[in-house]
Amino acid sequence: MEKLTEEKNKADHPELVLLYAMFAKHQVPSEPKTISPAEVQLAYAAHFKNANEDQIANAGPSRLAVFQQALIRSWVALSKDLIKYEVLPLEAAIMVVAAFEKSLIPNGMRFLSSSVYTQRMLWIGERVNQQTGWAKLAWTHLLISTLAMKGPLEAAITALEDSRSGRKLESDVRELISTSMRTLAREHVALYLDELESQLYKFYKSSFSEVLQDEAEINHLRDLQKSINSDDKKKFKQEISKLATQRFAEAKSKLLGQLGLKLVI
Repeated sequence: MEKLTEEKNKADHPELVLLYAMFAKHQVPSEPKTISPAEVQLAYAAHFKNANEDQIANAGPSRLAVFQQALIRSWVALSKDLIKYEVLPLEAAIMVVAAFEKSLIPNGMRFLSSSVYTQRMLWIGERVNQQTGWAKLAWTHLLISTLAMKGPLEAAITALEDSRSGRKLESDVRELISTSMRTLAREHVALYLDELESQLYKFYKSSFSEVLQDEAEINHLRDLQKSINSDDKKKFKQEISKLATQRFAEAKSKLLGQLGLKLVI
């Protein structure tokens, strides 16, 4: 945005003026044909004309406003965490970019709408979930969680050393920074999983009739839900909790497997 502002003020590139206006007010649409007005479509095409189509497709989530907010929040969190090791905010930014390039691009961990651990959190169906504050924070939690992976962690450390003219970190400092980053990542995994478990329970409680296939089971749960008997109400909550727990266990297993973490964190 800073670079676009500079270019806009110079007025050397008219298409950047249009792009700046679009980025300032809207997230970039997933389908360029929906961009309005037509002049902005042309600006969008000019901006991405030299980009590789596969790279654009793989980086789809990165064009979302919630992702960009999460990127900034991730940088702030890492900066606060590493300042005690004399890692400056600018250095933390360099580390974040290097780590996420390793974990997300081009064939790394992508926050696809089809992932069992992103549904009801980052996505609702094919629509980005931006309804509440926690939904936006979920992107941050999941981005930071990728720092638990060996590749991104090493990429961040290497980027820090490169930013210091290739000066290698002392082994004890390297280990302290690595441990701190892994701890931060695991904390955010836990925060993400806590919210995922909560949201899955709410989802099954309100939408079990849409999810379940067995009509008899659906009717049974409806009867329990509508009953005025306290024992039935309790049983309804227990059965919904069981359904949500099964789904959560699958999502947790896949997420931790993706991150290379043990099933117990």
